[in-house]
Amino acid sequence: MASQSMYTRVADLDPDNHWFVSVAVCRYQANEQFTVLALKIALREAMDEWWSLPTGPVLDTDVTIADAVRRIVREKTGLGLQVHHNIQQIESSWWSFQNRTHGQLNFMIYDTSAEPVTIHSNEFLGYEWAGEERFTSVNIPLKISDLVQTAFALHSFGVV
Repeated sequence: MASQSMYTRVADLDPDNHWFVSVAVCRYQANEQFTVLALKIALREAMDEWWSLPTGPVLDTDVTIADAVRRIVREKTGLGLQVHHNIQQIESSWWSFQNRTHGQLNFMIYDTSAEPVTIHSNEFLGYEWAGEERFTSVNIPLKISDLVQTAFALHSFGVV
């Protein structure tokens, strides 16, 4: 697969692929703990709790992948990403399903703002800024888990 950057125009993406964006929004808390924003998924059936990150499809109305990242984070969390944000692209993942290639474009955002998270969707019941140890005790989709682990690894290596 060709590498896609944040500034790749959506019109230049392979239209035969289905493109998703997943974002690990990271923030230091007042106690200096490095955390990732976890969103509690609203399930219709009584099951174990599942958590996710801001994730969604790239749309034709997005000019660039960076526009898709900003839109998805704003829609899922209310965070505006106008200033005080450092966006870093993480390795993408690929899989095939029903004879179609799916590309998950992964990003890590280091958020230095104090902007509050606001959930306006029925998709999520709530959120929490979670430390690495919290992610070991929650149900989270595998492809999302890989992104979370990468975010904490980059933090431990001093990248953020």
